[in-house]
Amino acid sequence: MGIKYLLVFSTHLLKPLWVHLELNNFKQFRHLVFEYAGENHLLTKGLQGEFPTYSESERILDQIKLGFEASRFIAGLVAIRVMLRLLRSYEPTTAIISLPFVALLFGLSYGIYKKNYLAAIAYLGIYLLNVVVRLIYLFIYSEGYPFGWGSFVVGVVFFTVFVVPVVVCLIEGVKGTLAYDRLVNSRDSRQINEG
Repeated sequence: MGIKYLLVFSTHLLKPLWVHLELNNFKQFRHLVFEYAGENHLLTKGLQGEFPTYSESERILDQIKLGFEASRFIAGLVAIRVMLRLLRSYEPTTAIISLPFVALLFGLSYGIYKKNYLAAIAYLGIYLLNVVVRLIYLFIYSEGYPFGWGSFVVGVVFFTVFVVPVVVCLIEGVKGTLAYDRLVNSRDSRQINEG
Protein backbone atom coordinates (compact mmCIF):
# COMPACT_ATOMS: atom_id res chain seq x y z
CA MET A 1 0.00 0.00 0.00
CA GLY A 2 1.52 3.29 -1.11
CA ILE A 3 1.35 6.77 0.31
CA LYS A 4 -1.98 8.41 -0.55
CA TYR A 5 -2.16 11.85 -2.10
CA LEU A 6 -4.97 14.04 -3.35
CA LEU A 7 -4.40 15.86 -6.63
CA VAL A 8 -6.02 19.31 -6.45
CA PHE A 9 -6.62 21.30 -9.65
CA SER A 10 -7.29 25.02 -9.83
CA THR A 11 -7.53 27.47 -12.69
CA HIS A 12 -5.38 29.77 -10.55
CA LEU A 13 -2.49 27.29 -10.28
CA LEU A 14 -0.04 26.50 -13.06
CA LYS A 15 0.41 22.96 -11.75
CA PRO A 16 -1.88 20.78 -9.68
CA LEU A 17 -1.36 20.69 -5.92
CA TRP A 18 -0.60 17.38 -4.18
CA VAL A 19 -2.00 17.05 -0.65
CA HIS A 20 -0.55 14.27 1.50
CA LEU A 21 -3.40 12.20 3.01
CA GLU A 22 -1.48 9.92 5.37
CA LEU A 23 -2.00 11.93 8.54
CA ASN A 24 -2.08 10.82 12.17
CA ASN A 25 -5.56 12.26 12.61
CA PHE A 26 -7.16 12.46 9.19
CA LYS A 27 -10.69 13.02 10.55
CA GLN A 28 -9.53 16.11 12.44
CA PHE A 29 -7.70 17.40 9.36
CA ARG A 30 -10.83 16.94 7.23
CA HIS A 31 -12.94 18.68 9.89
CA LEU A 32 -10.53 21.66 10.05
CA VAL A 33 -10.54 22.03 6.26
CA PHE A 34 -14.35 21.90 6.31
CA GLU A 35 -14.47 24.49 9.12
CA TYR A 36 -12.06 26.99 7.56
CA ALA A 37 -12.68 26.48 3.82
CA GLY A 38 -16.40 25.66 3.87
CA GLU A 39 -18.35 22.72 2.52
CA ASN A 40 -18.33 23.95 -1.10
CA HIS A 41 -14.56 24.45 -1.29
CA LEU A 42 -12.86 22.13 -3.78
CA LEU A 43 -10.37 20.84 -1.21
CA THR A 44 -13.21 19.92 1.14
CA LYS A 45 -14.96 18.08 -1.67
CA GLY A 46 -11.72 16.35 -2.62
CA LEU A 47 -11.24 15.13 0.93
CA GLN A 48 -14.75 13.67 0.70
CA GLY A 49 -13.69 11.74 -2.43
CA GLU A 50 -15.27 13.87 -5.16
CA PHE A 51 -12.08 14.50 -7.13
CA PRO A 52 -11.14 12.39 -10.14
CA THR A 53 -8.72 9.53 -9.67
CA TYR A 54 -4.99 10.06 -9.92
CA SER A 55 -4.72 8.28 -13.26
CA GLU A 56 -7.55 10.28 -14.87
CA SER A 57 -6.07 13.61 -13.76
CA GLU A 58 -2.57 12.69 -14.83
CA ARG A 59 -3.82 11.43 -18.20
CA ILE A 60 -5.60 14.73 -18.86
CA LEU A 61 -2.54 16.78 -17.93
CA ASP A 62 -0.28 14.57 -20.07
CA GLN A 63 -2.59 15.00 -23.07
CA ILE A 64 -2.57 18.77 -22.66
CA LYS A 65 1.22 18.75 -22.31
CA LEU A 66 1.59 16.76 -25.55
CA GLY A 67 -0.59 19.25 -27.41
CA PHE A 68 1.28 22.21 -25.95
CA GLU A 69 4.72 20.79 -26.77
CA ALA A 70 3.69 19.98 -30.37
CA SER A 71 2.15 23.42 -30.87
CA ARG A 72 5.18 25.18 -29.42
CA PHE A 73 7.50 23.10 -31.62
CA ILE A 74 5.57 23.98 -34.80
CA ALA A 75 5.29 27.66 -33.85
CA GLY A 76 9.05 27.73 -33.26
CA LEU A 77 9.78 26.15 -36.65
CA VAL A 78 7.51 28.65 -38.41
CA ALA A 79 9.19 31.52 -36.53
CA ILE A 80 12.64 30.30 -37.61
CA ARG A 81 11.45 30.01 -41.21
CA VAL A 82 10.06 33.55 -41.13
CA MET A 83 13.28 34.92 -39.60
CA LEU A 84 15.34 33.23 -42.30
CA ARG A 85 13.08 34.79 -44.93
CA LEU A 86 13.61 38.19 -43.33
CA LEU A 87 17.37 37.72 -43.72
CA ARG A 88 16.98 37.11 -47.45
CA SER A 89 16.88 40.39 -49.28
CA TYR A 90 14.44 39.17 -51.98
CA GLU A 91 11.66 37.88 -49.66
CA PRO A 92 11.24 40.37 -46.78
CA THR A 93 7.65 41.32 -47.69
CA THR A 94 6.47 37.71 -47.50
CA ALA A 95 8.18 37.31 -44.14
CA ILE A 96 6.72 40.51 -42.72
CA ILE A 97 3.24 39.41 -43.79
CA SER A 98 3.88 36.08 -41.99
CA LEU A 99 4.71 37.70 -38.62
CA PRO A 100 1.06 37.98 -37.49
CA PHE A 101 0.66 34.27 -38.34
CA VAL A 102 3.62 33.44 -36.09
CA ALA A 103 2.08 35.55 -33.32
CA LEU A 104 -1.23 33.70 -33.80
CA LEU A 105 0.49 30.31 -33.51
CA PHE A 106 2.31 31.29 -30.33
CA GLY A 107 -0.90 32.79 -28.93
CA LEU A 108 -2.86 29.59 -29.60
CA SER A 109 0.00 27.57 -28.13
CA TYR A 110 -0.25 29.65 -24.97
CA GLY A 111 -4.00 29.00 -25.00
CA ILE A 112 -3.33 25.26 -25.02
CA TYR A 113 -0.93 25.74 -22.12
CA LYS A 114 -3.74 27.48 -20.23
CA LYS A 115 -5.97 24.46 -20.97
CA ASN A 116 -8.28 26.25 -23.44
CA TYR A 117 -10.01 23.76 -25.73
CA LEU A 118 -10.90 26.40 -28.35
CA ALA A 119 -7.21 27.24 -28.78
CA ALA A 120 -6.38 23.54 -29.15
CA ILE A 121 -9.10 22.99 -31.77
CA ALA A 122 -8.12 26.15 -33.69
CA TYR A 123 -4.44 25.16 -33.70
CA LEU A 124 -5.22 21.67 -34.97
CA GLY A 125 -7.47 23.09 -37.70
CA ILE A 126 -4.88 25.64 -38.85
CA TYR A 127 -2.15 23.00 -38.88
CA LEU A 128 -4.23 20.50 -40.87
CA LEU A 129 -5.24 23.21 -43.37
CA ASN A 130 -1.58 24.14 -43.79
CA VAL A 131 -0.62 20.49 -44.40
CA VAL A 132 -3.38 20.00 -47.01
CA VAL A 133 -2.40 23.20 -48.85
CA ARG A 134 1.26 22.15 -48.89
CA LEU A 135 0.42 18.67 -50.20
CA ILE A 136 -1.70 20.18 -52.99
CA TYR A 137 1.11 22.58 -53.83
CA LEU A 138 3.61 19.72 -53.86
CA PHE A 139 1.32 17.65 -56.10
CA ILE A 140 0.72 20.49 -58.59
CA TYR A 141 4.34 21.59 -58.87
CA SER A 142 6.10 18.22 -58.52
CA GLU A 143 6.65 17.89 -62.28
CA GLY A 144 8.76 21.05 -62.25
CA TYR A 145 11.32 19.57 -59.89
CA PRO A 146 14.43 17.87 -61.29
CA PHE A 147 13.22 14.42 -60.20
CA GLY A 148 9.57 14.84 -61.23
CA TRP A 149 7.22 12.52 -59.36
CA GLY A 150 10.09 11.25 -57.24
CA SER A 151 10.05 14.62 -55.48
CA PHE A 152 6.36 14.16 -54.76
CA VAL A 153 6.92 10.71 -53.26
CA VAL A 154 9.79 11.98 -51.09
CA GLY A 155 7.62 14.89 -49.99
CA VAL A 156 4.73 12.59 -49.05
CA VAL A 157 7.05 10.30 -47.08
CA PHE A 158 8.56 13.30 -45.26
CA PHE A 159 5.09 14.66 -44.46
CA THR A 160 3.97 11.26 -43.21
CA VAL A 161 6.98 10.83 -40.93
CA PHE A 162 6.89 14.43 -39.66
CA VAL A 163 3.22 15.42 -39.80
CA VAL A 164 1.51 12.31 -38.41
CA PRO A 165 3.21 12.43 -34.97
CA VAL A 166 2.53 16.17 -34.68
CA VAL A 167 -1.15 15.68 -35.61
CA VAL A 168 -1.45 12.85 -33.07
CA CYS A 169 0.01 15.10 -30.34
CA LEU A 170 -2.31 17.98 -31.29
CA ILE A 171 -5.32 15.65 -31.22
CA GLU A 172 -4.26 14.49 -27.75
CA GLY A 173 -4.09 18.14 -26.75
CA VAL A 174 -7.65 18.70 -27.99
CA LYS A 175 -8.87 15.62 -26.11
CA GLY A 176 -7.06 16.71 -22.93
CA THR A 177 -8.34 20.29 -23.00
CA LEU A 178 -11.90 19.10 -23.67
CA ALA A 179 -11.67 16.62 -20.78
CA TYR A 180 -10.27 19.32 -18.52
CA ASP A 181 -13.10 21.68 -19.47
CA ARG A 182 -15.71 18.99 -18.77
CA LEU A 183 -14.06 18.27 -15.42
CA VAL A 184 -13.98 21.94 -14.39
CA ASN A 185 -17.57 22.54 -15.55
CA SER A 186 -18.84 19.46 -13.73
CA ARG A 187 -17.21 20.71 -10.52
CA ASP A 188 -18.70 24.19 -10.99
CA SER A 189 -22.17 22.79 -11.66
CA ARG A 190 -21.95 20.58 -8.54
CA GLN A 191 -20.94 23.65 -6.51
CA ILE A 192 -23.88 25.65 -7.91
CA ASN A 193 -26.35 22.81 -7.37
CA GLU A 194 -25.19 22.21 -3.80
CA GLY A 195 -24.81 25.89 -2.88
